[in-house]
Amino acid sequence: IPSIYDKTCSFFKSLRTINREVHDERVNQITLEINEIVKTKPKNKYISLCRDKVNYTMNHGEYKSDTFKIDVSSLNNVIHIDPYEKVVYCEPGVTIEKLCKATIEYNLLPQVVPELKNLSVGGLIQGTGLESSSFKYGQFNDSCSEYELIIGTGKHIVANAENEYSDLFHGISGSFGTLSVMTLVKINLIQYFPKVTMKYTFFDTVYAANNFMHSLCKEGDQNYIEGIVFKNKTAIITGKLDEHNELLPQLDLQPWSAPWFAENCENLSKNKTWTEQIGTMQYIFRHDRGAFWTGQYARWKNINIGKNKLIRKILY
Repeated sequence: IPSIYDKTCSFFKSLRTINREVHDERVNQITLEINEIVKTKPKNKYISLCRDKVNYTMNHGEYKSDTFKIDVSSLNNVIHIDPYEKVVYCEPGVTIEKLCKATIEYNLLPQVVPELKNLSVGGLIQGTGLESSSFKYGQFNDSCSEYELIIGTGKHIVANAENEYSDLFHGISGSFGTLSVMTLVKINLIQYFPKVTMKYTFFDTVYAANNFMHSLCKEGDQNYIEGIVFKNKTAIITGKLDEHNELLPQLDLQPWSAPWFAENCENLSKNKTWTEQIGTMQYIFRHDRGAFWTGQYARWKNINIGKNKLIRKILY
C-alpha cells in the first residue's frame, strides 16, 4: 500500500507536469480547427502539422506549402506518471530526453530509449524508432499501450489493442502522420538503476559476432544488446541496468575531450573482452554526441572539423 510519504512526493512531482484539464483544452481547440477544415476543404487539399522542433526527416517542407496547417507545438508535455502501474502519459511532442528526465524522478525508465535526445515521442512511434533494448521490447511503439488520436473525420478517439480502433492502434507505427493526429500516448516503464554495466566482446568476423548476438538474444539476461562493425573488428556490447560498482572502470562521456562512444569502443578493440560502467543517462544517449560516428565526416571548406578537438570544445 503506498505510504503517505510516497503520495506526498508524487503530488509535488506532479506539479512539474501540466494537468489533464489543460491538455484537454488544447486538444479540443485542435479538434475544432480540424473539424472546421474538414467541412470546407477541397478533396485534393490536405492537412499538415507544424511544430517548433527539430526536423529529422530528409524531405524539404515545400510539399506542405499548399496544405491546411495545424499548429501542434503546444503538445509537448508530460501529463502524468503512475509509479505503481509503471506507465507515463505524455504528449507526442515530448522529446525522449525530457521523457526520461521526468520518469527517472520516479526511478523509472521507458522500455525503449532511442539514442538521440531530441527525437520526439510521436516521431518515434510514427517513424518506427528502436534501440538496443528492442530485442526484448520491440520497437518504441511496442512499448506503448494506448494512443489518443484525431482521425480524418475530425473525431477524437482513444485507440488500444482491445477496442474498436485496434487496427489503427497496430497500424500507426510507420504511418508517418498520414492516418491521424496524435495527441496523447501511454507508455510502459521499467525500473531505473543509476548505472549500466557494459561488456564488450570483439570478433574478427561479422559472422561470429552475429552468432554470438543471436545467442545473447535467446538468453534474454541483458537489458541492452548492440553491435558495431569497425574496419577490422566487430563489437558486441551488452548492457545491464545496475547499481554503482566501484571495482569496475567508470566511463564518462560528458567532458568535451571525451571520445564519442563508438570511438571509445574502437579504442578498446585490442582486447578480447572489456567490462566497464557508465551512468544510465549517458548510456541511453551514448550516440547523441557525434550522431553515432557520422560527426567525423563534418567538413568546412574541405577541412575535416568533426575530429578536431578545438572545434569539439567550442561546440560542446
